[in-house]
Amino acid sequence: MALFKKKNKSTEEEAIDVVEETKSDVAEDSVVKADKKEFKISPLAKIKNSLPFINKNAPIIVISMDIYEKIVYVMNIIGQDLTTANVTKLPYKAKTINEEFFEKLQTILELYMKDKPTTELVSVYVVLPDECVCLDLIQLPTISKIKMHESLNVSVDTLFKNKRDLILRTNMIVTNKQYTTYQATAIQKSLMSSFYSVLSNCGMYAKYTSYISNCLIDAVLHLQSKYRSSSFMFVDIRKEDTIFAIANKGRTIAHYNLEFGYKILENNKIAYENLLVNHDLAELTILNAKEKAKSKQLTSIEDYATEEGEAETDAYGRKLPKKTPRSGSAPVTSEEVAYENFRIFTKWILLISETYRRKGKDFEFEFVLINLPERLNYIIDNYNEVIKNNIESNKQLEFRAFNQSLNVPDDLKENLDLYGALYMNSYNKKQVF
Repeated sequence: MALFKKKNKSTEEEAIDVVEETKSDVAEDSVVKADKKEFKISPLAKIKNSLPFINKNAPIIVISMDIYEKIVYVMNIIGQDLTTANVTKLPYKAKTINEEFFEKLQTILELYMKDKPTTELVSVYVVLPDECVCLDLIQLPTISKIKMHESLNVSVDTLFKNKRDLILRTNMIVTNKQYTTYQATAIQKSLMSSFYSVLSNCGMYAKYTSYISNCLIDAVLHLQSKYRSSSFMFVDIRKEDTIFAIANKGRTIAHYNLEFGYKILENNKIAYENLLVNHDLAELTILNAKEKAKSKQLTSIEDYATEEGEAETDAYGRKLPKKTPRSGSAPVTSEEVAYENFRIFTKWILLISETYRRKGKDFEFEFVLINLPERLNYIIDNYNEVIKNNIESNKQLEFRAFNQSLNVPDDLKENLDLYGALYMNSYNKKQVF
């Protein structure tokens, strides 16, 4: 029995229709396609292509999903007039993006649309969770275009064994005399089919679809036009989670996330990362790999805990890590505690930055752009002040506060992907499905 009822259109066709074939030079852009027999024109494609160009009076619905807070955000807006924007939070209960998730998604969207007028002339923009989209970089030696195209196809076939099950695109992002780097973007056809089936059953048809990190970068490029050709890391620190979106010359090339946000900056207690996210198993795996390479005895989880030293336990019996030795006095005021907890974000920012620095000059960041509530921007100022007084300050990345003097409503500042979705087909078009 099908999960969702069909409305005179094949959900399989609906998913496949999101692939837009483009013809361009290999050095500029390349699209990896599946068997041509799979591409058909469906009723959904005709409806999608017949939607009018957005003007100042066109109603728009943007749908975004936060799988960490388990909330579906729906924004209604007329054209691009932010004064008409209305954001609704629709909570749901589902552990992951599976059959249960799509059932819940359809239920809450049906309830939301129940008292809404017809959606025939409404443009619907869908923002998928980053976890639905796979991004990868493929580096090839710079040779003739034909041979590079052949090498690219071989690399894609090697990386994506299930290529026929994916909507898969590649585009060139960096080239020089030595090597050329392509980006591969992939999403499962079945996943797109499920999303579009839910929308179809609710009387909505997606005009454009992208993912959260790409919409965040699009929001930055629209609000801060001076960054459109810059390479930077955008850190969107939300209340319960954090998204790292990587831009290379204004193009989205990667994303990362943390399962905690600025809530830890507003606590009056020092936060321990091991209690926020359990890294013990990952750290143990790395430790054992090093010991195996040195032919040493492997460390057990009990040994690891012992090596860490005697630690206090919390109310649930979990071991609290030992306090890291610091020079100077311990944090006392709420501002000092917030700055100390901000060090957790700083660590990840610097680790990601180092990863891209090692890829070569073409991937180095010019700066880090951080989106925090304005009341917490003093933390960024404090960080930059400390860096200035450091002897190696010239080697440190500059942190910049993003949301200063932005003419954007507060509810959109904390959900910038909703705002960026309005421009998803203006900037990073290769990341739009």
